[in-house]
Amino acid sequence: MKENALKNIGVKWGMSPKILASFLSQGQGQMTATQIDSEDDTCIAFIYHVRAYFKNALNRLLETTLRYYGKECRVEMGFASPSLINKDRILNRVKSELEAGLIDIEEAVREINPDLDEEAIEKKVEKVKENQTRSALDSI
Repeated sequence: MKENALKNIGVKWGMSPKILASFLSQGQGQMTATQIDSEDDTCIAFIYHVRAYFKNALNRLLETTLRYYGKECRVEMGFASPSLINKDRILNRVKSELEAGLIDIEEAVREINPDLDEEAIEKKVEKVKENQTRSALDSI
């Protein structure tokens, strides 16, 4: 009865039941790699969704605290990216999107390296462009 209630809560909230209780995934037997990846993607989607609720409130809280201490500034807090997704899957997806023209080089670098700051992203983009130019010249 308790397990069914937890599973129902998980499904209604759009999360994998194993987020609530790890023992809920034990009765499923052997899972394929695709099923595990899919469940991990569901967990990550839930994390991003819930973080959106907290981000603005935390930013306002930090700004209010700083204002109380006499510091007037804009606060933009961000969260690190959860790394449950297999890096190979990310690379394959980004490569496919890039080849199909759905994203540009800068967007590809951002997706592969979500925690880099703007300066580091610009450096990586420049390096990719240099490598592409070098490869084009070598093939002539």
